[in-house]
Amino acid sequence: MPAMRQRRRLGIELRTLRLDAGYTVDGVADALGWSKSKVSRIETSRVALTRHDLYRLCGLYDVKDGESQALQDLHAGSDDHRWWLEYGDVVGSVLEDYISLEAQASEIAVANGGLIPGLLQCREYAEAITPPNPNEPESAEGIVEVRLRRRAAITGENPADLTAVIGPSAFYLETGGRDVLKAQLKHFLDLAELPTVDIWAIPDKATDAAFSGGVTIFDFADVRDPSVAYVEYSGGMLSKDKPREVRRYRRLLRHLADQALPPDETKTFITQRLEEL
Repeated sequence: MPAMRQRRRLGIELRTLRLDAGYTVDGVADALGWSKSKVSRIETSRVALTRHDLYRLCGLYDVKDGESQALQDLHAGSDDHRWWLEYGDVVGSVLEDYISLEAQASEIAVANGGLIPGLLQCREYAEAITPPNPNEPESAEGIVEVRLRRRAAITGENPADLTAVIGPSAFYLETGGRDVLKAQLKHFLDLAELPTVDIWAIPDKATDAAFSGGVTIFDFADVRDPSVAYVEYSGGMLSKDKPREVRRYRRLLRHLADQALPPDETKTFITQRLEEL
């Protein structure tokens, strides 16, 4: 099992043990002198768990020796290198959580009516939308590298299944010039050949006015692991993990997909756009 998914599995097991022991998140935080946020982030694998913290949780939940050893084995297997921490100067806490979930998800559904989703950006496009900072020239390079490395979630070992609904501006707006648009369209076609990637194009420019933001839903292999939605807005991103909220954004994704071309027709549409350029 990949290390990131072992970390996710460990969080699920700890949440189950907490509930079986009759503790709320507040109760664990009070008992161990932690913040509620720390307990929640451990259970959702958004923060690394130390061996000492694991021992304390096992003691609090009265975990038997055999089960405790199984948890320790999961913990040992989850001790991988979270590459995005190398980019702490350009990756804030919200994006760090997002990338962590992205790396662990078994299915990713994303829609964006404005910018092209990060997982699907080619280098030329990523550079075009990331203007250099004269005072910190390396920051722009770091932002671009993070976007490109994130792509491993859908192209690396055990890739997630990706469904992407993309708004019309991605196919018509010449961000950075015509050559950048051509490179991006070719990149779409390359990704669309992957068996785990489905791209749905919304060709009607009028739809852009109806939906200009972005939404992502992460689903996970373990049925006990709740789905998480992220909503993008002009000031950043917000996570939504309440089932009712996730269902709402899942309906939005379905609504947008209903207006889009299915994957095979999308490839034909993109090919035609390339011929027009």
